[in-house]
Amino acid sequence: MENKKKNDNNPQNGEYNYKSELEQIVDEIENPYPLLDEEWFRKYGITDPSTAAEKFRDWYNKLKNTHLDHKNPHHHINYLKEVLHCGTGLAEPTCDAYLRGQTYWEERIGGKNKIGRKKIICLNTLTTALGYPKPLWNLPERKNSKNRNIAILAELTGIPSEGYHFELIRKITEIAEEHKYEASLHPIHQNSIQEDLIKFMYTFDPYAIIMIRLSPKDFSCLETVPTILIHADKKRYTYPSVICNIIPDHSTIKTSLKKWADQVLNSGRSKNTEVVVVSVEEEYKDGSIRDERILLIIQALKHISSNVKIHHCIVSDYSFRHSIKIFNRYKDNAKLFICLSDPLAICIKHLLIATGKNYKHRVCGFDFSNIAQAENITSFDQGLSEIALQAFKKLQEYESGKHQFEEINIKVKLISENPKRYPNLNEIEVVKI
Repeated sequence: MENKKKNDNNPQNGEYNYKSELEQIVDEIENPYPLLDEEWFRKYGITDPSTAAEKFRDWYNKLKNTHLDHKNPHHHINYLKEVLHCGTGLAEPTCDAYLRGQTYWEERIGGKNKIGRKKIICLNTLTTALGYPKPLWNLPERKNSKNRNIAILAELTGIPSEGYHFELIRKITEIAEEHKYEASLHPIHQNSIQEDLIKFMYTFDPYAIIMIRLSPKDFSCLETVPTILIHADKKRYTYPSVICNIIPDHSTIKTSLKKWADQVLNSGRSKNTEVVVVSVEEEYKDGSIRDERILLIIQALKHISSNVKIHHCIVSDYSFRHSIKIFNRYKDNAKLFICLSDPLAICIKHLLIATGKNYKHRVCGFDFSNIAQAENITSFDQGLSEIALQAFKKLQEYESGKHQFEEINIKVKLISENPKRYPNLNEIEVVKI
């Protein structure tokens, strides 16, 4: 929220005045003085939203015959203090002191840590949720300043590609251990990301955060915690503590896939060659990494020849269970199966083998995971190890004082199967029967 007037507050001289700050923005506040319900308090992480809502409703109902002037900063302050009091359980004088700023607290009340770090985060969140500016406070240091906990935030249920998520998480935890950080994993849902982040910060308040495939609209609840984004939507993130967004560089997908597929199909001698592309549904939003990837793959196949017929199959997730339906439908005509998932590609390869069909250079996966390497299939390598290394490199730069946001591109490479590593299908390794 931009101030319309010059802010003359000078916290260094103890002159900070929250009222004068409100005077500059009261006209910009949408829906002033709303009656907040239990759902609102729950949304912003209050541990007992029912009690908070009941207390606030009792206070609000007493004001039925009172005119609240939306241009009167005193009315706004009284309203906000009551919200903070009901939501946090702090005494009203404490909420009043919070709004007066840290300098007032230290000079008039004393004790820098009387309001704890997590309480200030909670107070800041409730204040900004209503459209008010945060008063001037520096977050107190964590009680355990030596704790270097890296919180990994990711969606863990209903995700299209579990293999990608857990392989990347594994690599991040390995490098965290090498650099003497402690790593912990926390589930966050994209559909409720703001509420989940608020509740997470109240509970954990980590040293640093790594987000995997999450794109919050608002980072303010993270306060000053350094945050690294991995495969978030492609855009410039301006919140001060967001260090970087590590994204895939898809520039070689079209040329490398076209070259590989062209050699396999030998399209000059074939007519009406059929190729199957298997992916989850596009997201249909600006900056989507998934949408860009699917588009480039289909474009590459279209550039091979006008004789290539592309079947784009949409699946609900990238697990192997969808392979049999796709295989049964296209096994007789399709020459290539391009799957944006290693498990899908591997399963189709096994079905080709089981039905006595040629399986060499017939499937292409995505991620170049450990199982893809063991199965010797062609696959796109997203550089998961490089992603993890870059994440900690940027964190260490941040620790040394470099705070400028950077978009880091990791090139996606097509790794072809090795002709010398095809398995002997007559040799089956059996541990015990």
